[in-house]
Amino acid sequence: MPNLSPGLTLEPTGFTLHGSRSRLGQWLGRPRTEWQVLWSWIDEATGGKWDDLTIDTIFIELRVRGGRSITVHEEMDGWMGFLEAANAALPGFPDPRQWLTEVAQPPFARCVKTLYLRQEVRSRAG
Repeated sequence: MPNLSPGLTLEPTGFTLHGSRSRLGQWLGRPRTEWQVLWSWIDEATGGKWDDLTIDTIFIELRVRGGRSITVHEEMDGWMGFLEAANAALPGFPDPRQWLTEVAQPPFARCVKTLYLRQEVRSRAG
């Protein structure tokens, strides 16, 4: 049976985000939703956590050119590989071991941190 959960596939110039597909969608033969994102399209990355009542979920919201936002999170297949690739591809993106601990504590408290801001965006804002 194919994997129906959302996930990330890393590529040399970016990644592909695979949306989840329900069993009904699979039965009807509908393809999974996919979005390709190039590292060069990312203007800003913000990390944080959601309070899911009994657990917290760590996420990254990516703002890409054109003003769209894409969210990736720790429950997605490929999460750790994505963090390592983002650290290598986005100048100044912090080492995951550093910021994951900062965002995770204290439990259930809101915490959001800017992880990356493209230089051109930083120049326009300042």
